Amino acid sequence: MLKSTQSVTFEGEGSIALGADIIQPEHGNGEGIRTVRRTSDEDLARALFILLIPIVLIDVLFRALSRALWFDEILTKLVSSQPNVEAMWYRLSHGVTSHPPTFYLIEHVIAGVGGNDRITFRLVSIAAFLCVMMCMFIFVRRRTGGLIAVISASALLLTHLYNFYAFEARPYAVMAACIAIALLCYDRVDSWAGAALFAVCLVAASSLNFYAGLSFFPFGLAELVRFVTERKFRPLVWLGFLAGLLPYIPFWPLLREQKLLFGVHSFGAPSLFGLAKSLGDLMRLDAYFASALFGATLSYLIYLAFSGEFKSRPASASGSGFSLCDVVLTIGFLAIPIMTYIVAKIANGALSGRYVLTTSVGVCLALSLVLSRLSKPAILSVGLFVFGLFIFQEGMYARDVMSPQIRQNFLQSPAEMATSMDMPLVISNGLEFLPFWYRSSDSMKARLFFLADSAEQFSASGNDTTTVQLLTLKYLPLMNIDSFSEFARDHRKFLLYSAGDPEDFWPRWFVQRGYTLRTINVDPPTISAVGRLAGDPPKAILYFVDLDEHK
Repeated sequence: MLKSTQSVTFEGEGSIALGADIIQPEHGNGEGIRTVRRTSDEDLARALFILLIPIVLIDVLFRALSRALWFDEILTKLVSSQPNVEAMWYRLSHGVTSHPPTFYLIEHVIAGVGGNDRITFRLVSIAAFLCVMMCMFIFVRRRTGGLIAVISASALLLTHLYNFYAFEARPYAVMAACIAIALLCYDRVDSWAGAALFAVCLVAASSLNFYAGLSFFPFGLAELVRFVTERKFRPLVWLGFLAGLLPYIPFWPLLREQKLLFGVHSFGAPSLFGLAKSLGDLMRLDAYFASALFGATLSYLIYLAFSGEFKSRPASASGSGFSLCDVVLTIGFLAIPIMTYIVAKIANGALSGRYVLTTSVGVCLALSLVLSRLSKPAILSVGLFVFGLFIFQEGMYARDVMSPQIRQNFLQSPAEMATSMDMPLVISNGLEFLPFWYRSSDSMKARLFFLADSAEQFSASGNDTTTVQLLTLKYLPLMNIDSFSEFARDHRKFLLYSAGDPEDFWPRWFVQRGYTLRTINVDPPTISAVGRLAGDPPKAILYFVDLDEHK
């Protein structure tokens, strides 16, 4: 029996409204009905979530404004600034970056709005993250009520999806939003409209990122379990999967060319440690601790699925509860890093935290499932813990941004010296070279050089991705990217800047070959090229090199 202090009115066939809330037969899982009781707790939870959205928006805009475009985002701007799709395709096929052109077309349109690059090029990702939060709130609220939905959606703020891909001009957050919307549509996939939207979301996701197809796995796993347990085959879902794979046909030549360029010595070569590191990056935790946490969570979810214990909840719980397919969906999303590792190993691809960001959806679902089995005081305690961590996280970031040391241009001193000494400035690390080149005046760009040596970069850091990408930018005016022999013909004396990163192999290279490096300036520990502080960053060193002084 339904109990409510609200009046009961009929809202058409198959639905009943309790005040402002509607109880509907479940379309997606076919088990029971969805019930969200209109209570003061539900009103409060809804109000909290509505209040949270502008807070997150202000915070993410602050983060975006305080962080300059870095290497990958500058590549986004360079590709999206091409005049047409053909030009974009040409740059992508030559290895500027490794995504389909769809995202760059979107950025091309938005760039026409103008304004601050730090905001304009990140608007799509900011909107996408907010979309993910709203989708997860809606999905979880149907099953557990508003309080757990607010806490679970807020947990996304502690993942790599928010910090920092929610404000990065890359397609990862947008792809995650497509999958989150597909999750909502999956609840209504028995209808033609729901199935069509589900398919459109999968098509959009795979048009944005080549790894998006791995995010179909949770839905496919859930459908297989449904078929086994209910003997129910839903052709519209499987047609949606096929539709989602269609973008790989026109983009296959692009994917093939990029695999040839990056596949041999790509960053993020798949390994078990790389898998652990990707999990650590996702949750911003120690790699081994994150792996143990994921393993324990997966084991617990598998136990719930086989035992049926997921149906056990407190009598006062809101929402319809989780179905077996919901639990399987959660398992599938948490298993995406494992699937990515397997596919990357077979296809000689890369494995990185950014490629498994849709696992954040599984983190949100897993937390909501665990919370649904707890008492209200325990749920409130977890909620306070989550919000406390978020406040601490943002407070630390704001403190770092306001620090004068962090605000300073980390290459200002070497640039001034190069100008005063009338010498070229070689920046050893490509991740630092491109952002500095991008922000420099034309007169400074003429002095900046990057020495490209793929073999040496691979020997020093285990990949040559940065060098391959920078070599594709030689078409740009004042982009000085030379081999050492080309550079040495015209420049016998120069300044060499190194921040001690593993990719900064040139100081070691010169010393091993008998050249003399004179230290003329040592900077204090600086912010890294990606805008984050390392635990104990090395000191940046400026060397003077005279190639005629050879032992």
